[in-house]
Amino acid sequence: MTCERALAATLRLNATLTSLNLGWNHLGEGGGRALAETLRLNTTVTSLNLSDDGLGEGGGQALAEALRLNTKITLLYCRWNDLRKEVPSALGRAWEFRVIGGFRPMMPSNFMCANLGFG
Repeated sequence: MTCERALAATLRLNATLTSLNLGWNHLGEGGGRALAETLRLNTTVTSLNLSDDGLGEGGGQALAEALRLNTKITLLYCRWNDLRKEVPSALGRAWEFRVIGGFRPMMPSNFMCANLGFG
């Protein structure tokens, strides 16, 4: 089992972790996909840092799809992940699904990738 798969399996069983900082761990595209698969169902994580993890196009797209389904995450850092323009746009659209206490949280200024000119 890869580290990415082991992490994903652990998060599936977790019922208490609310903040997850995986920044600068170079998860890569496969790690991004594995994490996204788990985040689709996770209901406890509300804060996620994936900065400089090399998610690439596939990992970023998988994350955007997961965030469409998982509206519990209200804080996301995902700068410096070598994403093309389509992925940050998809992440932004996924953010639109969040409603907390009747209000939609503002997208954090550091939500998008610095190398694309977002935040």
